Amino acid sequence: MKDEVPKNISKKDYIIKVVYEELVKFLGGDGAKINISRKPFYIMLVGLFGSGKTTTSGKLAKYYQKRGYKVGLISTDTWRPAAYEQLQQLSQKVGVDFYGIKGEKNPVKIFQTYENDLKKYDIVLIDTAGRDALNDELIEELNKIRSIVKADETCL
Repeated sequence: MKDEVPKNISKKDYIIKVVYEELVKFLGGDGAKINISRKPFYIMLVGLFGSGKTTTSGKLAKYYQKRGYKVGLISTDTWRPAAYEQLQQLSQKVGVDFYGIKGEKNPVKIFQTYENDLKKYDIVLIDTAGRDALNDELIEELNKIRSIVKADETCL
């Protein structure tokens, strides 16, 4: 509040800058970087319903593809009825390969079906199911997938 606004920017822009910097500090400072250290590099997205896992999978696929990585997307969300179609459409939109089995209820089986095919990618993004709340069933499902996938990164 006692800072003097630099002459080269408006008061509004200065306040926005200060608020942004404080938010970054509040959220943990500089972001962590994911270092792609092996091929295939598995990134598993986890979270509750509606947290943006599927959309983020598509955005990450585009991000890494633009940087020259060969990316594959796999849908292991067996709970949300439209999850398969949504991820399939996103993969087509960004131009990356998509894997999934529509109607399959076992996410581990889905991954195991395509495990050998996924070895040709630099990065594989695994979209998992969520729930309305964190519960034992979700934790058990994610642990089963994680034990098979052996994800290099797990993003909440």
